[in-house]
Amino acid sequence: MPKSADKKHIQNSSALIVVGIGASAGGLDAVKNFFSTIKAKPGYAIIIIQHMLPEGAEVLLKTMEQVCPLPVSGIDQNTRLKKNHVYIVPPHCSVRFDDDPHFSASAVTQEGQGTPVINPSFRSLAEIVGPNAVGIVLSGMGSDGSHGLNAIREAGGMTMVQDPESSEYDNMPENAIRTDHVDYTLQPEQMPAELDAYLLFLKQTSEQKDDERDLLIEVENHLPRICDKLLEVTGHDFRHYKTGTLIRRIMRRMQVLRLSDVQEYLSQLATNLEETQCLFRELLISVTAFFRDPETFAILAEQYLPRLFEDRARDQPIRIWVPACASGEEAYSLAMLLYEAREQAGLEVEMHVFATDIDERALAIAREAVYPPSLEEHVSQERLKRFFVKKGKQYRVSKEIRELCVFSTHNLISDPPFSQQDLISCRNLLIYLDAPLQQRIVPVLHFALKQNGFLLLGPSENMMMHTEMFRPLDKKHCISQRKSVPIQTSALRYPSNRSRNQLAGIESPEMQTADIPGIAERILLTEYAPRYAVVSEEAHILITSAGIERFLEFPEGSFHNNLIKMTRTGLRNGLRTALTEACKTKEKVEAEDLSYKTGDYLRRARMVVQPLPEISQDAELFLVIFEDQGPIVHHAAVSERSNADTTETDTVIEQLESELERARTELENSVQELEGSNEELKSSNEELLSINEELQSANEELETSKEEIQSSMEALTRAQSDLENLLNGTKIATIYLDRQMQIKSFTSSAKEIYNLNATDVGRPLSDITHNVKRMPRIPSLENTRRQNGQFEDEMQLKNGTWLLRRILPYERDGAFDGMILTFMDVTEFKLAEIRLETEHAITQVLAEANSLKEIDQTILQTIRKCLQASVGLLWLPDKTHERLVLETSVATNVAKNRKFLKSNASIQFARGEGLPGRTWETRQIEWCEDVQSLVWYNRAEAARKSGLVSGIAIPIISDRQCQGIMEFYTREELTRDPLLANMFSSIGHEIGSFLIRCRIQDQLYEEVARKNAILSSAIDCIITTDAAGKIIDFNPAAEQTFGYIGQEVIGKSLYNLILLEEYHQLYHNALEKFLETGESDLIGRHIELPVMHKDGSHFPVELAISVTHLDDGLPFFTLCLRDISLRKEQEAALRDSEGRAKALVEASAHMVWTMTPDARTVV
Repeated sequence: MPKSADKKHIQNSSALIVVGIGASAGGLDAVKNFFSTIKAKPGYAIIIIQHMLPEGAEVLLKTMEQVCPLPVSGIDQNTRLKKNHVYIVPPHCSVRFDDDPHFSASAVTQEGQGTPVINPSFRSLAEIVGPNAVGIVLSGMGSDGSHGLNAIREAGGMTMVQDPESSEYDNMPENAIRTDHVDYTLQPEQMPAELDAYLLFLKQTSEQKDDERDLLIEVENHLPRICDKLLEVTGHDFRHYKTGTLIRRIMRRMQVLRLSDVQEYLSQLATNLEETQCLFRELLISVTAFFRDPETFAILAEQYLPRLFEDRARDQPIRIWVPACASGEEAYSLAMLLYEAREQAGLEVEMHVFATDIDERALAIAREAVYPPSLEEHVSQERLKRFFVKKGKQYRVSKEIRELCVFSTHNLISDPPFSQQDLISCRNLLIYLDAPLQQRIVPVLHFALKQNGFLLLGPSENMMMHTEMFRPLDKKHCISQRKSVPIQTSALRYPSNRSRNQLAGIESPEMQTADIPGIAERILLTEYAPRYAVVSEEAHILITSAGIERFLEFPEGSFHNNLIKMTRTGLRNGLRTALTEACKTKEKVEAEDLSYKTGDYLRRARMVVQPLPEISQDAELFLVIFEDQGPIVHHAAVSERSNADTTETDTVIEQLESELERARTELENSVQELEGSNEELKSSNEELLSINEELQSANEELETSKEEIQSSMEALTRAQSDLENLLNGTKIATIYLDRQMQIKSFTSSAKEIYNLNATDVGRPLSDITHNVKRMPRIPSLENTRRQNGQFEDEMQLKNGTWLLRRILPYERDGAFDGMILTFMDVTEFKLAEIRLETEHAITQVLAEANSLKEIDQTILQTIRKCLQASVGLLWLPDKTHERLVLETSVATNVAKNRKFLKSNASIQFARGEGLPGRTWETRQIEWCEDVQSLVWYNRAEAARKSGLVSGIAIPIISDRQCQGIMEFYTREELTRDPLLANMFSSIGHEIGSFLIRCRIQDQLYEEVARKNAILSSAIDCIITTDAAGKIIDFNPAAEQTFGYIGQEVIGKSLYNLILLEEYHQLYHNALEKFLETGESDLIGRHIELPVMHKDGSHFPVELAISVTHLDDGLPFFTLCLRDISLRKEQEAALRDSEGRAKALVEASAHMVWTMTPDARTVV
């Protein structure tokens, strides 16, 4: 858990309680049972994360509305959480929680079928909510949720699991129980009562904050008794674990049991062995994962594992030890890396990974080697395919990797260690132990490693306090190498059976007898062996033996780790001389006949300095042996006994003369060395004088350079200040990244985009959260360098601001050294662009359409995208023009807005009623920033359930009348924008004009249809031509009369087709005269003339021509022709008959007359 999050949890113990419920197959019935016993106001928020297909979301929502007494809604983006509410996560989504600026949750899509959604949701819940989180796992297949429960438990929250016997599918509950991360195993209907009791306990605890400090002190005071109980029951001693960790874990168990008194908890431990085991498992922090800290494992694989195969004989196995291996993920990760390294080295050598822990349950999981699908987050696809076998939804480590690993129970603190290891991975164990225990463990790790073996620790651990035993190789990734130095054997003493016998209060006689040689050896070494110390070339003490203090004295003042300075006065010169000689000759040096004073006694001593080349590596080491040779004389006795024994006096004289002779010799040597040193000093002095002159000259040059540098620094400071003021003044957010994409610096404006603070310098930008709705991917440095140009992307902040991000390469000395990210506010330009695009799109749609019906959804979608709205509706008047009815609708997610859309399907609005009716009445845009708070808004409940906040109604106006209403709703509050309102008003009028155009066009179509009907049904030939005489219309009667099809003659000249050649000029002259003067002898008259058939035959017609002028002033002519061939034949026959009758009358000798039918005489 991040430190900031942890601090927040401690400070905000009364924050919102959030219950996360994870379920899969069979979970619907379990959820029903859970809510069957819940109170109407339980006092906490509930998040349901259900494995389901997209179509299952609606079923779950309907079911929850039926069985749940609490309000139910879905989670979208930044959904604000409230207590006494139930929230349903969409299908294939997990939940990301956030508490800035308010506590909210957002759905995060998880790609791939079967991808865990409960684990990431619970981890996010634990990180943000901490001890106020509750995780529940119900019926389901697989193991999703098990690791999430561990995260909640580590954060101090409570965990529950459905009783497998009541589960329709028991895989998820059983896997969760197997991990030992579960506080309660209950049936679903029992869980609400337990939650109520837990919530009441938390409330009472928060009200007694003054007693919390006292409780902490009380728990700390009783730690020895609790640790003794753990030792008695489990055989494991926790007294040297960090006090804070112990207190936190014990208080969590008390919280789970709802106990506020330590004495009550001690009684629980005394009477309930199961609680002792629960506390034991609580203290075993089994937090692990495959390739945890991937960068560390990558460095290990690239730089250090290959070195294990260098110069290695085939019969030399590689041995790796993983203490505190938990459930085995780290051991298998190292085995995979080792397997890959062996393949790269091409060396067939035996390999072993020893993984140990004191938790038998965790070791059982490790031996089984079956892990949930969540490992896909940490293991690459290549390694998944190669080193794992998929069984159902779970993965099992392949046999070749399992055979490399050996899992066994082992206590690093009390059991003898492994030995001759090439690598030890002891990650995140030392941080839970106090300093004395760490001091004891480190030599054990040193002993267990081979010479030059590697030690891998966790990111919060290091060997900087133990550089005498380990050489740091990679401080960032906590990799060290063993130094070849001796260690104190006391660190490797293990109590084993003796400790157990002491606990039992007995010690067998057999053991006493068997231990006599060991006791004798210890007495011999303690009482009679010489004292020694191992020192470096500078006389720094590394190791000392017991009893050496008789040869040492501690000077006043600050402490110096130097054996020479700590040695007694009579031994100091001898030690200095012997150590100097041993350093020069690399051979053993002995100093005889030394004396030193202890109290009132003078004692003889012998000293040996022995080089240690066999264990020396980077620095020379020496063994200094002090041997006491007994007293010389007691000073007080000499003063009291004037008549002392002459033999004793002679002995003293001889010792003093020997010391005096040695002192004279040392003095002469010192004088000779001093004279030689003086000569060297004189020579050095002359050189120094010369150098001094050169330094003075250089100093003068440096002074000049200093002034120039100061001037340059001042100019640089001014330039930097100018640059900072310029960047801050322009309000352009700027971020500088180095070659590793880590932050070098940033301007204050960048904090509005990324959640940055001063401590983020040096961190990867990808680790920083941002406030962008959809952040475009940052190109790699290689792509930026290859393109040698800028990358531009547009993005939108969560507050609606639009930014233009430019990425440019950062050059230094002509080379690429990172990149620069700038963010310009282009909100006005982007909104203008969106407005123009919207207007253009709608104008284009209106120009190409023939009716509103075929484009109504296109128009709604265009405006919805402009507003980033969720729902768009079109209301049109009914046939009576008294009420508005829903014509069509659009939505981003039909499932989320189904209720709202369904409620609108049956609603009708009168003038002034609801949002559409008010707009219909006023013919003005209605812009409601919060429809849920409006008293007159009659769909507030449906809008609230669908999460709709703001609404806009746009009237469609034509001829000053409202022809319809377009209505849009957004999930985020939309502030009124005058420019947008004007644009939508313009669009409404434009659509109204389109409706008028459609009405006129429909009338024109009707007129054309009537004209075509007349032309089609006319008996006479009707032909229309333009001013040039080109045929425009040619009706069916004309087709039948002249033998042409209409398509053959349209666009061709009239007189070339049907007029005889002798009439061409006459027709042409008449047409030109009419076009010039507007008069013609042919217009308005009936003319008879012969015309030509398609087959070339001639026949007479009667022709009448009329003219019509268009809006542009150009005329077009309508010719009505009637075939008069039959009439002409009849007239000719009549004339012929009359002629024959007349001739008969004239030739007749009789009188001829005619009579009418009424018997009157005509002729």
